[in-house]
Amino acid sequence: MRVVVINLKKETRRFERISTLAEGCGFRIERVEAVDGRDPENRELISRHRRRYSLRPPVSDTDIACALSHRKAWKLLLDSDDRWLAVFEDDVHFGNDVAALFDESWIPPQIDLIKLETLMQRGSLGLVPITSVGDRHLHRLGGSNLGTGGYLISRLAAEFLMKMTESMDLPVDSVMFDRRGAVMRRLAVHQIVPAACIQECILAGVQGRADALPSAMIRPAVPARPAWQRFAARVVRGVSNFWSFVVRKGPPEEPMGKEGVIPFA
Repeated sequence: MRVVVINLKKETRRFERISTLAEGCGFRIERVEAVDGRDPENRELISRHRRRYSLRPPVSDTDIACALSHRKAWKLLLDSDDRWLAVFEDDVHFGNDVAALFDESWIPPQIDLIKLETLMQRGSLGLVPITSVGDRHLHRLGGSNLGTGGYLISRLAAEFLMKMTESMDLPVDSVMFDRRGAVMRRLAVHQIVPAACIQECILAGVQGRADALPSAMIRPAVPARPAWQRFAARVVRGVSNFWSFVVRKGPPEEPMGKEGVIPFA
């Protein structure tokens, strides 16, 4: 399985850092040049992928650029003959024996998308592991678990996500890992436990360090929407949730109940 890291062209030190970490863990990475949301040259590209009519709060240029960066990684997979791709952002730390996850022979055929990271927040998982690899277990992801610091993506999931992100009014982690979204309703999305990667800013917070490598994703404040738009959004969300409950699409439900902070190891 190829392993790629999304990295801005100007952030050479960040790429050197994660390359060194990867080599220390026994694997090599490929660089996918990130789309810079602050670069005026990318404004037209970003504008083309912004959804024109939406009841949601406006999504920032930085969020769209982040999604476009992940789309470049997905296209690498779709342009190849590979079945799976490992995608990381450049501010993560790797867990123990993470390289074992890149031998895709352990992945059951019905799985579409595997989240590798933890935000050290509570999550809802399937009660029974689907499979195991080393000391890690694979559970169905039952609730929202945002963040795109690290994941394994199949061809089917990449094709679906390319269609979902043609026009955007949500950050890419909400598209991929929000339980209310189409991806988690239609695809088999799972979580590796313990998580195999964690963003530096989160790990530093856990360890009480003040010298954290800052996240490259800095979201600007979102302006308030008019009252009518907020009301309309609540109505649409309610109808959507009801419809999802009545007409459930995608993989059959599994019993949920394993809930707690997803550890990193």
